Amino acid sequence: MTGEGLAGDFDISDLVDYNDLSVMTDCWLEGTRPEGIWEQFKAALAVGDVNKALMFMAETSRDRYAEIFQIIYADLPAFVAGMGNLILDSQDEGKIKYEMQHQVGAETYLFPVIFIKDDQGAWRIYSF
Repeated sequence: MTGEGLAGDFDISDLVDYNDLSVMTDCWLEGTRPEGIWEQFKAALAVGDVNKALMFMAETSRDRYAEIFQIIYADLPAFVAGMGNLILDSQDEGKIKYEMQHQVGAETYLFPVIFIKDDQGAWRIYSF
């Protein structure tokens, strides 16, 4: 199939082909893609489920973010509402850096979001 916005066009080439199958199987074998982790993380925070959200974080970062989330717990829905889309910045073996868009009025700000692979090969949020 060809065209824009096709389900299954994982490499965003406007074509569903063997390359997309390769991307899909790689994600299946390697674990969930960082964008999906990010959305699940935001969804957990939006409903105040900090413990679930922390499971999407790298183990080395959990304690630090647990403290932050405890401090801003009452404001988590507003905090999450400001977390925008991710834009891929760079990728290395076991590390991916995105820029998160944050809109304030007419101004758009970008903040780094870094994912690393854990010992089981699953992507986790290291920092944002």
